[in-house]
Amino acid sequence: MRDCVAGLPESVRRRILSDPAVRDRVSGGMELPDVLSSPEWAAEWASRADRLRKEALRRILLVYGATAFEEEKSEEEALRDGRWTGAEWRVALAGLRLTGILYAIRKTWGDRLYFVPADMAAVWQRLLLPAFADPLDESEARETAAAAAPFRLPLSLELLSAWSAIRRAGLPLTSKGAVSKPSAARLVSAMRLTAEELEPLGLAYPYRDQLPVHAALALDLGLCTGVLRKRDREISVSAAGAEAWMARSAQSADAELYRMAMLRYAVPDPGRHLAAAAVCACRAFEWYRDRDFLRIGIAPSAWEVWMNLLVSFGWAERGTFRGEAVFRLLAELGDARTPEDRESRTEEGFAERFERFLVQPDGEIFVPPGVGLAERWQLEAVSERVTADRMFVYRLTAATVRRAYDSGWREGELRRFLERGSGAALPGPVEEALRDWFRALGKVRVVDAMLLRTEDAGTAERLLQDEEAAGWLLERVGDRDFIVDPAHAKELVARLEKIGFPPAPDRAEGSEPGAGGETEADAGTSDPGWIYTGSVPSLYRQDGTLETAGRLFPGLSDVPPGWLRQTGSYHSTTRRELVRRALDWRAALQVGEDGGRLFVPDALETSGDGWQVRGRWGGPDGAEEPDTLPADRCSPLRIVLPDLEPLPFADAPANG
Repeated sequence: MRDCVAGLPESVRRRILSDPAVRDRVSGGMELPDVLSSPEWAAEWASRADRLRKEALRRILLVYGATAFEEEKSEEEALRDGRWTGAEWRVALAGLRLTGILYAIRKTWGDRLYFVPADMAAVWQRLLLPAFADPLDESEARETAAAAAPFRLPLSLELLSAWSAIRRAGLPLTSKGAVSKPSAARLVSAMRLTAEELEPLGLAYPYRDQLPVHAALALDLGLCTGVLRKRDREISVSAAGAEAWMARSAQSADAELYRMAMLRYAVPDPGRHLAAAAVCACRAFEWYRDRDFLRIGIAPSAWEVWMNLLVSFGWAERGTFRGEAVFRLLAELGDARTPEDRESRTEEGFAERFERFLVQPDGEIFVPPGVGLAERWQLEAVSERVTADRMFVYRLTAATVRRAYDSGWREGELRRFLERGSGAALPGPVEEALRDWFRALGKVRVVDAMLLRTEDAGTAERLLQDEEAAGWLLERVGDRDFIVDPAHAKELVARLEKIGFPPAPDRAEGSEPGAGGETEADAGTSDPGWIYTGSVPSLYRQDGTLETAGRLFPGLSDVPPGWLRQTGSYHSTTRRELVRRALDWRAALQVGEDGGRLFVPDALETSGDGWQVRGRWGGPDGAEEPDTLPADRCSPLRIVLPDLEPLPFADAPANG
């Protein structure tokens, strides 16, 4: 939404700001993007909007979701639906755009597209297409039989394991930017999620033939959360990004991952996105009937794909109740909980609570479900994972301690972490083992150093006699060599030249003084994801054309007002012109006395001096009654246009 508002043409921005509900919030200090992405503002709009715009938005959500759709094609499809005239559809789209709900872009070759921003589509779906689904009561829930399925970790923990594998070994990229097959295999070995479970999503990403889709998902969400970062030849863990992500509770992490999954994997399919948005309103650990959600218009195939994905991600389980399909969430994924729920809810499952892990005398560490992500992330760094089920089990070994030491851990630091996380002193055998394992570490180091090599011991002595040069000689090696400070290599070279010892180039040394690797400061923020999402705002510029009554209905100012206000009995030639104008505008006609009936013309047919109009009578619930009216039956007559009040009448320049 923020990107969409930033690209608004000034003329459209002014119209949006003229709405009292928007203007009051902006005057109160809110920024326009925050207003237009506010569920409170959306609820207020839905409570007072006219039927035409609400029905149009419902249809957009059902048919297109958050995907972009062509203006002309959508009008044709609305006409086939039988509930709309082209005039009504165009006015509704224009009204939604001038309210800040719908956004317009134009392709390079001229076609205009509309779309609802993906992060607001779910809000509108819950307001205008609610499921009104009540969970099963206690007695009914006891009759429910959960479907047999293997235990699955919630996605937050599944990804933590995969990202830990990248932290340990890195993920080098080929010169073309692909992940090698051995690296991909190492990554997915840490995951229970399978490629077959994700195939129905049809995800597109680079080098698909070399990288399994579940590995691509781990990279995609890692980059989007900022835990991972991508450079030219490697994907690695960002220390700052990982620290920020692991500071979340598991509940918060899974809720954010669900939001990302909706935006990245549900948006391309409107039915799937509708299913994802509907599920947000469900409370965790309560059983719901599938049919209560299908009746709002979700395609059964899209529902199945999304529900199966939730099961694979460890967020839901399925079952049957009296022969019909039911499901329940195993984590709070949306806004269903009240503040009281958040404080008190401790159902069986991955609840939002704090627990300590338990360090055993044999070095095994038992990790219950409530242990936080930060503690788990550290345990992945200092121990080996033995099992990853509801209870995780890790083991301290000499090899893991050495790996921890190499990444910066020291004995005291590791001991304090284990005691703080377990809430108890370490068992004696563990403390003794840590002492033994750390005793031999760090005694010997192999380091890269910059060496100043002299021809003989005499030259070395003469360099030491120069006070300025000697200050940059850190340590003497043997009788003629020195380790020098790389940070001052240039100054040292300049000083040696000045005192009469210009250094000869050493071709054997391949690195430049002071050259260093990438630092954390270079990492920046999170990278774009790995999976293509086709984000609409990023592909095209917004259309600067402002919808006006005159633009939607060309020649409106030339039409006699009486043609629009009330039925009249006109000469046959006038009636034919009135019908032709209605056809041009794709508007309905009111035919007959005492209010008459609505007739939607499709074609005007002439034969000699006579004419007739072919079309359909509008009936209740969009029912169509095809008919052909000869000229003498088209009286009295008027053109029916929807309310044009939301629209400016005159054309405005594109720049506002």
